[in-house]
Amino acid sequence: MSNNIKNSLRALISRIEDKNTFISLQVTNFEGKTAQILYGEKS
Repeated sequence: MSNNIKNSLRALISRIEDKNTFISLQVTNFEGKTAQILYGEKS
């Protein structure tokens, strides 16, 4: 993953870290491989 994307995700997560938030991101790369990123708690 490029540093640009990582930094954007970090900024997004830090902005909502103080809330009871659950993030589910699905990322697909150019080869069609998919990764799911889960962060936080479901309320």
